[in-house]
Amino acid sequence: MTLEVIDGVYLVCAGVFLVAVGFMAYAMFGKLETMEGYLSRSRIMHDVNYRVSGTGLFGRQIRLGMIAGCLLHPRLYIKRGLLEPADLVEFPTGLRLLAVLPLSIGAASMAAMWILNVMDA
Repeated sequence: MTLEVIDGVYLVCAGVFLVAVGFMAYAMFGKLETMEGYLSRSRIMHDVNYRVSGTGLFGRQIRLGMIAGCLLHPRLYIKRGLLEPADLVEFPTGLRLLAVLPLSIGAASMAAMWILNVMDA
């Protein structure tokens, strides 16, 4: 690929990453407490909130990451006794997408930018 094509794709990936960060900020500051309310019976939420309460932005990121982890790999968390299956069934689809998609899309766009950076060098 030519340098101009790589630069264009890199800029698109950077834009996608910034949009994902915006949606993640919306999820952290607008919907995090609602998401935690749907997982109120699960032990993971009590443990995480106890450990990271009062840590500000970093704590909110950790809490959103734990919710996304529970939604991406539910069998692992259920098997370890950290997630109640009833909580997972009651979790709304819109909030599930809001928790999982920004993290997944952000990670994919970061990987793409890293690959393009390696190709450019």
